[in-house]
Amino acid sequence: MCCRHSYDLACRPEGGLITTKRTYASRAGTRGQYYCLALDSERFWYCLSLQSTSSIAERHFMVLYGLFSQVFAFDDTSLFTAIEVSAATAMKVQVRLAAEEVDLVLIGGQCHGRQSGSVARPADCGTSWCTPDWCHSCASFPPDHDYLDTRIWIAIVATLVNTRETALTMDSPGPRTRSAAKAAAASNGKANGTSAPSAATKRAAVEDEKDFEERKNYVPKHSYLHVDLNDEQIMGGGKQQTLVKYTPGIVISEKGREKDKKLDEHSDWEFGGPWGVTAMMTLFPLLMYYLWICLWFYDGKIVVPNSIDDVWPFLQRMGAHVRDDAFPTKRAFAGYGGLMVFQFLLAVVMPGYMQEGLPVPSLGYKTLMYKCNALSSFYATLVTCAVLHLSGLYRLTTIIEHFGEYMTVSMIAGYAVSAATYYHAVFTNTTHRMSGNFAYDFFMGAALNPRIGSVDLKMWAEVRIPWVLLFLISVSGACKQYEVYGYVTPNMAFMVLATGLYINACGKGEECIPQTWDMFHEKWGFMVIFWNFAGVPFTYCYSIVYMAAHPPSYYKFSTPTYVFMFSLLIFAHYVFDSSMAQKSRFRMQLQGTFKPRWTFPQWPWSTLKDPRYLQTEHGNALLIDGWWQFLRKPNYTADWTQAFLWGAIAGTRSVIPYYYSVFFLAVLTHRCGRDFERCGRKYGKDWDKYCSIVKYAFIPFVY
Repeated sequence: MCCRHSYDLACRPEGGLITTKRTYASRAGTRGQYYCLALDSERFWYCLSLQSTSSIAERHFMVLYGLFSQVFAFDDTSLFTAIEVSAATAMKVQVRLAAEEVDLVLIGGQCHGRQSGSVARPADCGTSWCTPDWCHSCASFPPDHDYLDTRIWIAIVATLVNTRETALTMDSPGPRTRSAAKAAAASNGKANGTSAPSAATKRAAVEDEKDFEERKNYVPKHSYLHVDLNDEQIMGGGKQQTLVKYTPGIVISEKGREKDKKLDEHSDWEFGGPWGVTAMMTLFPLLMYYLWICLWFYDGKIVVPNSIDDVWPFLQRMGAHVRDDAFPTKRAFAGYGGLMVFQFLLAVVMPGYMQEGLPVPSLGYKTLMYKCNALSSFYATLVTCAVLHLSGLYRLTTIIEHFGEYMTVSMIAGYAVSAATYYHAVFTNTTHRMSGNFAYDFFMGAALNPRIGSVDLKMWAEVRIPWVLLFLISVSGACKQYEVYGYVTPNMAFMVLATGLYINACGKGEECIPQTWDMFHEKWGFMVIFWNFAGVPFTYCYSIVYMAAHPPSYYKFSTPTYVFMFSLLIFAHYVFDSSMAQKSRFRMQLQGTFKPRWTFPQWPWSTLKDPRYLQTEHGNALLIDGWWQFLRKPNYTADWTQAFLWGAIAGTRSVIPYYYSVFFLAVLTHRCGRDFERCGRKYGKDWDKYCSIVKYAFIPFVY
């Protein structure tokens, strides 16, 4: 039986205590070795620093071992869940109980006071670094400063055993107040050769006291559905181990690691297996051509052969449309290729925010860093396109007028990038989760995290290619309408707004993308690549193509209808954006990597201050707060609502603009079932409990 940690442990169940050495990477990038201790219940762990020598750390380790062996039975850890040492203010030991929390501030040590701003080096911190919420190395038992002696450890243990208002010392075994405990800690610091607390230290101690009172009196401002507040697995929302001041981290148990390993191996054939994916790679490009031809040349009607004898002539007519109006030209290669190269250069040079991703099981739970600069890149693209259009160097109407040419080039790019990525992974031996079947592996992908320099290709293609191009297609349609009619219809303006909101949301919340399933599990193969390079921009835009090819009278609505559709779009987008932000930022809060980004617009309720969640035995946490207390996939519901509105804005004379919503419903339903099945295998009985708390998948009280 081993502990629930993301590092290897040398298990010693016969001794009741588990010890190990680990390498710890701090937030400031420093590294050090630590002794770690854990009880068999897997509910307690503690690490002591190993500096140049280990004698002091080993001594404290043995003191702690002795104290717990005397005070606690090793099989009874219900009183506490974790002890965290932080040095935001001198030395603060936070003891977290199952039902309450206590703070014991130890005045002493070397890191005095809070640091304001970015990483700073205190004058007396030696070679170590301090940040606003963590002091690295210098407060972690340096070998030449033995200020955390047995007396302090007894005070910690006594605080666990008694109440938050009492503490014990070796000199006085009776209960004392928190102030007395602080005084004892302060005197202890002096006894070990440290100076008296500075004014900054005292101010920091007052701030800690204020934090303690705020947390003690905290009352959640939101209610919860179907939640048993007495369930020990339910965290947050005012209960112990909240995320208001505490970063529990994502610690995967040994059982969780075993399940992750199995889930990270090829087991089942998806999408119909090799034959199914081969059919999709062959037929989907043909479907794209067919629907575009129907929209542009046949008044948006679905055309079929008139008879059996007309099948071959029908295919010849379809082929002629592709040959005459969708043949790849230099203009299309220059326009599409230029945009791709420009987007890649922007990803390299534009300023951005560095975001840490989720632990990747296949990389030994290592996290990758992502440069998030899609928003600044998008604004740079807008300015560049406006200059090109107004100067006449490249008219944006060219995209909609030569739609077929650009679509063909996008398909070529999708196949080419898929092939290049696949063979690069094979030749460099960086393949992942392979089935052994070429067609299936080409479709699903061979590489998990392909990169060129600092640019993660999967995240780059997730945002910069499909949604930027789709927005430019909508702007092209609006420019075409203005060129022909002298005005832009509310319907086309609706699509410019809708696609603009979507790409802006992807850009301003790009730091949320590394927290998604797509990034840490889904491989980068034809399924994802072709869809980003060709499928999304050239099929989700059918309402734009239809309106550009037909007079406004075909899709004119009443004013109340426009008001309703615009209002519903804004609301659906709000739910979509805020729900995605809630879940991704919750994961960041767990990791301790969340930092607010003041990008526009910041919707209300996008960040949950004290979210309630279900802590699983696997080690991951499942959010049951915000929009996620009502539905398991609230983002899917809101996203599909937007998709339906994108088709409905084109009226009812053609069903082709509704293709996106119909196709997207099939995709979401398949993906939802795929996710639920995987989560059932991953979390077991905890997934059943989660489903009993959040009963509905898409529609509240219905499904």
